[in-house]
Amino acid sequence: MSFDPARYYRHDEIAALLRGFAEARPDLVTVEEIGRSHQGRAILVATLTNHATGPAESKSALWLDANIHAEELAGSTAALLVIDRLVTGHGRDPLATEVLDHHALHVCPRVSPDGAERALTDRRGRLRSSLRPYPLLDELPGLHPADVDGDGEVLQMRVPDELGPWRVSERDPRLMVQRRPGDRGGPFYRLTVEGLVRGPAEPGPVRVPPSPFGLDLNRNFPFEWAREGEGGARGGGPFPLSEPETRAVAEYLAARPTIVGANTLHTWSGAILRPSSTHPDAELPRADLRRYEALGALGTRLTGWPCLSTFHGFRAAHEPPIRGAFDDWCYEHLGVFAFTTELWSIGAAAGLPVDDVHRFLRERSEDEDLAILAWNDRVLDGAGFERWRSFPHPQLGPVEIGGWRTLFTWSNPPPALLPEVAAAAARFAIEQAALGPRLALDLRVETVGASPVGAPLRKLVAIVENRGWLPTQVVARPPAGERARGVTLTLETDAEVLLGRRRVELPPLAGISLLDDERVAEPVFFGGAEGGGPAVVEWLLRGAQAVTVEAASPRAGRVTRTI
Repeated sequence: MSFDPARYYRHDEIAALLRGFAEARPDLVTVEEIGRSHQGRAILVATLTNHATGPAESKSALWLDANIHAEELAGSTAALLVIDRLVTGHGRDPLATEVLDHHALHVCPRVSPDGAERALTDRRGRLRSSLRPYPLLDELPGLHPADVDGDGEVLQMRVPDELGPWRVSERDPRLMVQRRPGDRGGPFYRLTVEGLVRGPAEPGPVRVPPSPFGLDLNRNFPFEWAREGEGGARGGGPFPLSEPETRAVAEYLAARPTIVGANTLHTWSGAILRPSSTHPDAELPRADLRRYEALGALGTRLTGWPCLSTFHGFRAAHEPPIRGAFDDWCYEHLGVFAFTTELWSIGAAAGLPVDDVHRFLRERSEDEDLAILAWNDRVLDGAGFERWRSFPHPQLGPVEIGGWRTLFTWSNPPPALLPEVAAAAARFAIEQAALGPRLALDLRVETVGASPVGAPLRKLVAIVENRGWLPTQVVARPPAGERARGVTLTLETDAEVLLGRRRVELPPLAGISLLDDERVAEPVFFGGAEGGGPAVVEWLLRGAQAVTVEAASPRAGRVTRTI
């Protein structure tokens, strides 16, 4: 099947697309199953690199995933678009060729296949991540999502109640606004999900109990993981990596130290989030913060979405920190520059200045909501919002059913807008992949004379440099228990080595960015030599016929030359 960037794909279709890429270009793409979901669906990863220039494990790499949250489907299309652009662009597009010749990507288009399948096929209410019941194993009494009127959708209900906190907007009868102080006369309403009451009746307004599917896979990673309810934590699971989906991802990344960047694709906010979620920027190493800011600025230029610290810019000051997040774990435990890219903002699409993402999602004004309704009318011909209609609820009596069809309005872009949104995220991911460390090695030989036994004496010079943007050690603060390992040169030859060692340990090599050298921050007052540049190693050999030198780094990969 051919890839269409204006489509939302089922899981089997994604598997078919990945197999198709691998079959069409086995020199560039391999596909493997890295684990199974709670319901037994395969979690698939496509690895992309030009095998003619070396295997993936010999090059610095980017991890790209999507759809860890069930309803955030647009990221899967963006991940597939990255694969499509690299495969079709290799040999024609300079950036695609550079990325695949010198780097690698590991792309998991769908981390939570169970949740995505339900979102695409079964509209029985909202779902965060997984279909494994947690933390409640038994259903609580109350109003549960259900298609009461039989139209194939679960929308919202507004239930007349003189004590209700909502009223109809005077400017648009579709819009519900909060009841103001002094509002009298009504009508007033309670808003709830469309559904049916289960369990014993209770006095007062009907309540919506917590969902039995409370897991949030993006709170299940080990860094500063928290138990349910601890400090306001929700959805983290019974212990870190308790879920098969997160464990599969974590084991895959941990086994591949050449993964130096990560980008996890989400939706809802139109923003690029970076660590830390739990600590202020002042606690990050200055060099890492500067690199994060530079990478985030690149993302903003390519997508138009602001880059925000999760701690400072994506939560209210009174809210607890987000714990157990994937990008924090990547940075703190693996030493990887990781981002969470939120692909879509309905407010931005409607032309609103969404400067405060947190406020916009929770505290919009009536003018803002009216602007979004106007966008729906103009762009979707009104299809994103179902006008309220009366219905005789079998348990609650007269109600009105209607409201937003949220999946392809608030959660994801409508299919017609998906290609543009996916393309923005794809641009950032491909550029991020190109910025990893990249080892280059040059060998030079000079005959300097002959030994008394007649064998020639030759000087071998190895020049090794990092032509990537990131340094070979990647982050300034190595993960706990690790040291900042540099580059190892290994000499293999049949010659006698008169001067020099066959194994040479070099310090880490700076990248093009040089952001860990404070002296280059202000060129007007620059007062010292730049910290970058190649490392040079020399050997004196007698009687050499063939010489092989390998330059290897745990994070930057390896390169080999033979003369």
